[in-house]
Amino acid sequence: MPIKEMSKSGKVFRRTEKSSKRKSGMAGGISASGLITGIDSNSIISQLMQLERQPITRLRNRITELNTQRTALTNVTNTLRTLRSRAQDFRLLDPFSKYTSSSGDEDVLTTSVSGSSPLVGTYSVQVIQLATATDAVGGGRVSQDIDPNATLENSGISTGITAGTFSINGVEFTVDPTTDSLNDVLNAINASAAGVTATYDASQDRLVIANTAPGNTAVITLGRASDTSNLLAALGVRGATQYTNTNGSTEVRSSTVLGAVSTLDPLDQTNLRNGPLTAGTFSINGVSISVDPTSDALSDVLSRINSSDAGVIASYDPTSDVIRLQSKLLGSRNISIGAAGDTSNFLSVFALDTAT
Repeated sequence: MPIKEMSKSGKVFRRTEKSSKRKSGMAGGISASGLITGIDSNSIISQLMQLERQPITRLRNRITELNTQRTALTNVTNTLRTLRSRAQDFRLLDPFSKYTSSSGDEDVLTTSVSGSSPLVGTYSVQVIQLATATDAVGGGRVSQDIDPNATLENSGISTGITAGTFSINGVEFTVDPTTDSLNDVLNAINASAAGVTATYDASQDRLVIANTAPGNTAVITLGRASDTSNLLAALGVRGATQYTNTNGSTEVRSSTVLGAVSTLDPLDQTNLRNGPLTAGTFSINGVSISVDPTSDALSDVLSRINSSDAGVIASYDPTSDVIRLQSKLLGSRNISIGAAGDTSNFLSVFALDTAT
């Protein structure tokens, strides 16, 4: 704006001043940040605020530190729990269970691992001998002894003898089962020129024919094509194995007992040593089997046992005149014979109550 001034001479003159505006960094205001006072107030304020925030910062850092420690402790706890569980499992496990084995055919051979240092590899097994099944054999003969003095048809010989002729070493003999006894037949043989001695072994219920001369090892010829009687076959000597006896002579014995039980006749008509047989039930391995001697033959009862759940095969051995029970499974098995509720004496009649 113009300013009037007076000089000492009294003259008036004009002086004009230009004003200028200073731009400020703050809109609508003036910042005097140290320009006037020379002090950096912003820095001071910032530092004061930082000092005020330090306790909060320390608390936040402490919280972060504690959270980190808590996470670490949680991880340690979980690891210890896992270790305890694994240790428990290891204590209960077989120490050798880490080893496994397998068989190419589990139905034939099963495998397992034992020992502290099993050898890893593939092995082949050669079967040298199969396991046998458990047998229970009747404790005694089941048939009655024959009567060598009775006529052949009434003697108790299990196979019926037909009338006709038979021959030994080419010598022919005649027999009639309705009139001749076993002793009659033996006497006729011993008195002949057949060169053999025929005897009845009552302890074994067998016919024995041997060359009479000691040391005679010639084969005994039993029967020929022209024979009309079945006596030699019925007495079990025709076709039987010949051997050398203690006298050094050839000998042959009946292949079966003469009074062997007929498996086809009704049991009440069979020459049972320990009869008579009563109807009812008997038990094998806890399975009840029924029997009726008036209608059942021995073959019927044996078939009934074999088709049951008793787990055994029952058979009659005419060679030894005993009943035999054999387990259907191989290996050592217990065969239980009889039960308190049995009502038939079948087991005692057939000596199975004393089976071994």
